[in-house]
Amino acid sequence: LFAELEPALAQALCDGDAQSDSIPDDTEQRILRDFAHHRRSWPDSIAAINKLAGRGYSGLDPMSEKVMKQRVLQRKNWKQCAEACGLSGRKQAETALRRAVGILIGDNAPD
Repeated sequence: LFAELEPALAQALCDGDAQSDSIPDDTEQRILRDFAHHRRSWPDSIAAINKLAGRGYSGLDPMSEKVMKQRVLQRKNWKQCAEACGLSGRKQAETALRRAVGILIGDNAPD
C-alpha cells in the first residue's frame, strides 16, 4: 500500500500514530542499536524501525532519509530501494539503513 504513495504522504499517515518526542522503551532501543551495529537482522527489527521512522528524520543526511523512506515507509524491496537511491544493491542499501537507524537513535553505528 505505502509503496504506491509519495514519501511525504506515507510519512503523514505514519505521523498520526507516532509521538514525536517519545523515546523507545528499553527493548526497542536495544533492537534498534543491535540493528545499527549489524547484530540483528532486518526481519527481526522491522517493528521497532517502523516505530522509529514514524518519529521523523531529524539529523539524517539526504541519502539516509531517502533510504528510510523507500525501505521503511514505502516498503520497497531492497532492489527497488537501492535503485531509487542510486546504490549498487541490497548490501549498500541495508548498510545505509543501518547507518540511518544509528543516527536517529543517537548512536554512531559503524559503516
